[in-house]
Amino acid sequence: MWSSEDRARDVVRRQGRGLSISALQDKVAEAVVRAGKFREQAASSGDLGVFGRDPQNLAQVWAARHVEWQRVVALVEDSGQNTYDPELDREGTGWARERERRRLGALERHEGWLVQRREQLDELHIELWLTADTSRKLGAIAAGAGLIPEQVLSQLADRARMNDDGTVTVEPFTPH
Repeated sequence: MWSSEDRARDVVRRQGRGLSISALQDKVAEAVVRAGKFREQAASSGDLGVFGRDPQNLAQVWAARHVEWQRVVALVEDSGQNTYDPELDREGTGWARERERRRLGALERHEGWLVQRREQLDELHIELWLTADTSRKLGAIAAGAGLIPEQVLSQLADRARMNDDGTVTVEPFTPH
């Protein structure tokens, strides 16, 4: 869901708060070294790294961080600030708002999916084999009501009641 750039912007925004230009430049240098290390590792072997992470993916993540750290250094230098303040970073703040909007949308979609799954747990899906005679009767009743047989059976089940003695009764009704 999140691109390397999205993750880099989020990390830099959080980790960069209050860092001086010198510390920010150290972050740029660290990102260059790590991106190169993971690119080498990805080129030398197709295996996952020591921690089971894809070195190619990590190289992309660190390359994105490098770009973002460079942007923040330029912003702080151009603004004349002594340290990085994410609140004064209009571009970074816009990205953070957009990321939060997407995160909330994903949470809403997930919650909708969970509700749908809970409702499905209460549903009953059955396969029913009827004798040919019973099947013809049900088909005729359904056709006369302009329904399919499953709809007639559903309406029949909705109206069925169990009596105190365990017998099941259905009051006469017209399928609709």
